[in-house]
Amino acid sequence: MSGTKEEEIINNLLWHYYTDEQNLAIERQIVSSQTAESTAIVWKWMLCGLSNHETTNWLRVVEKNAPEFVFNNLFVLTEKELAAARFRKVMEGLTKGVRLT
Repeated sequence: MSGTKEEEIINNLLWHYYTDEQNLAIERQIVSSQTAESTAIVWKWMLCGLSNHETTNWLRVVEKNAPEFVFNNLFVLTEKELAAARFRKVMEGLTKGVRLT
């Protein structure tokens, strides 16, 4: 997944001036200071700007790394915010390669 030109510039600057550990600490500080309401707003706008593939990857990363309730909240918001046909495409991407028994 390639980022935008702005992301590339900002990431290069962050990596130039800060270590990975410092960047992670900053990220944790930002995340811990967010309210549920502000998180929902950010997520909603992110869903508007991401492609289906990016949304699928985001859901996978959150499912793997975040507490279950965080993934569930994001999943519910995704279903609410995306058009039905687009949500189906994202779900197809999520279940691709998953063996259902």
